[in-house]
Amino acid sequence: SGIDPLNHSMPDWLKFHVHTDDLHKLDAIITVGLASDESGFLGWYKKYNPCGIIIAINLCQPNYLDVNDYVLIGDAQTILSDLWKNLKNL
Repeated sequence: SGIDPLNHSMPDWLKFHVHTDDLHKLDAIITVGLASDESGFLGWYKKYNPCGIIIAINLCQPNYLDVNDYVLIGDAQTILSDLWKNLKNL
């Protein structure tokens, strides 16, 4: 895609820039094409916000979701395009 990922140069970038108090303000986190929680950020998020929801857009079920989370199985380009169209119509 040409986008430089946040963890490219500093794996703990999110943990360094996000305070644990901020995690309570996040109702949900959306991941796109993330196979696993390599940086540990999602586990950290759930630790400090157990009611927080993770919504994964992926080709298969990722291992970091729990029973309260959601997965949208399919191609991210199609799902995100459809989501954008639906949001514009609200």
